[in-house]
Amino acid sequence: DNNAFDGCEALTTVRLSANTTMMGEYSMQGTPMKYVKVPSKVEVLSRGALKNCQNLVSLALPANLKSVEAEALIGCTALRNLSVEAIEPPAIKDRSAIRGISTDKCIISIPTQSYRAYVLAEYWGQFVQMRNDIAVETAGNGEITFESVEEEEEDDEEEEVVYAKRRGTAQAKKRAPSLATPEDAPTYANNGSSIFVPENGKVLLRITPNAGEELVSATLDGKDITPDIKDNVYIATADKANAKLVVKFSGAKTQQGDVNGDGEVNVTDIISVANYILGAASGSFDSSAADMNGDGDVNVTDIISMANYILGGSAADVKLRMPLELDPQ
Repeated sequence: DNNAFDGCEALTTVRLSANTTMMGEYSMQGTPMKYVKVPSKVEVLSRGALKNCQNLVSLALPANLKSVEAEALIGCTALRNLSVEAIEPPAIKDRSAIRGISTDKCIISIPTQSYRAYVLAEYWGQFVQMRNDIAVETAGNGEITFESVEEEEEDDEEEEVVYAKRRGTAQAKKRAPSLATPEDAPTYANNGSSIFVPENGKVLLRITPNAGEELVSATLDGKDITPDIKDNVYIATADKANAKLVVKFSGAKTQQGDVNGDGEVNVTDIISVANYILGAASGSFDSSAADMNGDGDVNVTDIISMANYILGGSAADVKLRMPLELDPQ
């Protein structure tokens, strides 16, 4: 109800039922919670619901959210990670709803297909303009979460040397990415969404298989980053627009034709198969995906089938819809 936990200054954890349909006005105002996941059935983030939650670092808004009312997030000065699952941007009713949020520092995850809608929507555009993005594609039994990495602060050369060691230690602690403990609730990067990061900014990605599963492969813009993932953590730099992160966990269904695991079936895959047949394969190569007809062998027939698939035919049909000559040698 309204003002339910208003002013509970020691309250750090609230578990809301999945059946929750409403968060009352000023219901969590001033609480020190660091993470909030709004339940999936909530359609309105009420007036002042999270007002002055100054410790709030991560916020997840559900696909069903329709509007963010006045003062809903005012004073959330520490917010750095925001995920919004809604394809249509929820209406931000008043500028006060997001006043105090550093939109130039807060990284945001939204459905990739909705970029134009968000950039044109009132107030939402402040979060996604002048940024680079990382599109996320994932398959199998695992999850990806994200958090921003603060930029390193410059040392003041005029300070006395006696303070240098202490200052350096303090800055190192401040810069070091804080890994979530099991009881922390993370901000998820959903399949089919893009994470928007300040240009050349950094984002910490936690790539975690489910219990009993394992990470099969991870590529960022076609580069295999699997060996660089340490303790499930990889820090990516957003140094270009339209980057793509493709992660596959065990239990994922193999997409026939996608031999390099970049989430697409295209001419690059045909070239990879041709090189494989010639004994010159390099980089990430999934032979099970290359075997288009399932006969246990990768050969020219699979290249023909893949070409036909790209041209709009069936993956199992080896008859080309347009002339293509292949030299058996």
